[in-house]
Amino acid sequence: DANQDGFGDFNLNNLVPGLLNGITTYDVSFHETLTDAELDVNPIPTSVNYTTITPLMQILYVRAEDTITGCWNTLPITLNVNPSPIAPINLNPIVVCDQDSNPQNASTPIDLNQQTAAVLAQQIGAAANYTVEYYSSQLLAEQGTAPIINNTNYIVSDGATIWIRVELIATGCYNIGSFQVV
Repeated sequence: DANQDGFGDFNLNNLVPGLLNGITTYDVSFHETLTDAELDVNPIPTSVNYTTITPLMQILYVRAEDTITGCWNTLPITLNVNPSPIAPINLNPIVVCDQDSNPQNASTPIDLNQQTAAVLAQQIGAAANYTVEYYSSQLLAEQGTAPIINNTNYIVSDGATIWIRVELIATGCYNIGSFQVV
């Protein structure tokens, strides 16, 4: 749930293989009420993602009908919308003087971890529930690959943008933000 509203989008077609377990003679449909599933009316279109209509958790009803015998059954399925961490916003830039062996090249080591407390302060719940990682690009932060490993002594140039990925450990949900280095 990237925008913290409790609603999420689901591709219901992705659930069908697990529901059928290899059976090829069943037609599957999804319904918002048990009555609709039993009467086989008002199926949810599966050609587009389904957006939940109740926040955080919603029960849908699956109808599986054997195309040969006409026999059918229903099954409730729960869609859970996990809250996403809050994207780090309004972070102050890290301002530092060039203090390395070449103080005129506008490049110096910094401790990126000085932003961690500000990122965690924006989150809901205990700081221990989250991981915070730093990245050199937005794409890497989105992918969660190649984080900056030496984040206590990272060589950076003036005007660089550092990307932050904050992840909720329990769910793997994440959000990203950025800050500048001056």
